[in-house]
Amino acid sequence: MKKRIKLSEKDLDVALKSLKKNDSDLYFSLGVGLHEYAPPGVRYSAPYAKMGQDYWLSLSGEIYYLLCDPKNKQPKDFIQELISGDIRNLLTGIITAITSVYHVGLGIAVPAAALVIKKGLINYCKRKPSKKIKGTVKFLLNKRKRSI
Repeated sequence: MKKRIKLSEKDLDVALKSLKKNDSDLYFSLGVGLHEYAPPGVRYSAPYAKMGQDYWLSLSGEIYYLLCDPKNKQPKDFIQELISGDIRNLLTGIITAITSVYHVGLGIAVPAAALVIKKGLINYCKRKPSKKIKGTVKFLLNKRKRSI
């Protein structure tokens, strides 16, 4: 079943504030976002920053192919149009692309989008992802569900 995500003004304000966080805080937020894949009522403590960083390695590789054209190492056309506009539109576009393609919530999409923007979308697209990916996003999320 596909989740439907609606990005409110409040969500967008939180996303804009996340752009001011350092990378380690965003990895932590990404790790915490993985908690949405735990069964209801499960409480635990985990190395969220490490989990988020590991998840980012796989997610960033897949996001690269979602947002960037690997042939010319530039953002895809739909992203190019957003780059020249308001940062809120760019952030909304990236969050929407991540949530719709990977079926994840804002707890994952917001820090991931912030990491992409902080790295600079043009620079992000210039570098192909490393081949050392620990699994696809779908594989990692399913593994996370099974491990809890």
